[in-house]
Amino acid sequence: VFTRLMRLEDHNEKRKVEEEDLWGYHQQHIVKFLTEVCHLDNPKTEIEAVIGKMFTNCGDLELPASHGRGSGFYPTYANMNHSCRANTKTFKYPDQRLEVRAQVHIKKGSEISTQYVQSMKATYARRPVLRAKWYFDCACDRCCDPTECGSYLSALLCPSPSPSKPCAGLVLSCDPLSGSSDWSCQTCGALYSAEYVLTLVSEAAGRVDTPREEDDIIQHYERTIHHYSSTINP
Repeated sequence: VFTRLMRLEDHNEKRKVEEEDLWGYHQQHIVKFLTEVCHLDNPKTEIEAVIGKMFTNCGDLELPASHGRGSGFYPTYANMNHSCRANTKTFKYPDQRLEVRAQVHIKKGSEISTQYVQSMKATYARRPVLRAKWYFDCACDRCCDPTECGSYLSALLCPSPSPSKPCAGLVLSCDPLSGSSDWSCQTCGALYSAEYVLTLVSEAAGRVDTPREEDDIIQHYERTIHHYSSTINP
């Protein structure tokens, strides 16, 4: 198992540069602890490699509240590549076993893929997570398509020419692979900045997470949907 772990990527060179705080934390609380307190005589570079490989390739274990946190290494699963249109779905059992099920017909010889992030996340939310955690910029057919393969998951609604009489055309990113790209209405051509889009989405997410005390959960969601019905595509 250790040999299979060591074959995987650790991205340590990138982690040192792009995640200085986390790298320092691991040095202080893992590397230093193992070498100076536990007197582990393994080379420091090997310990760092194991940390990087576990951080990149292991999954969180679902433990009882009193058991702290843990990571599990699933050797076969760790070799599966990500796809934003994965052909499998992964299930975790209470005993921590994983089961990977095909969700489409997979031809013999085709790659079996999984999804590192939630499938219901929009492109502007998926790609930064993939870059930050796994150090790659996804450019799959779904990420390249402003409509997200016809799902319109990240689409907004155009409030022009005025909030009282909105155009209501679909607003899509002009370049989904660029986080700073403008967004444009497919009906009237109005342009919106990436800052406008992220502010709107962040505001909506915050509103979803903060229900009013007098509302039950159904009332809260209905109120939120109504509030954004003219700016966010259902």
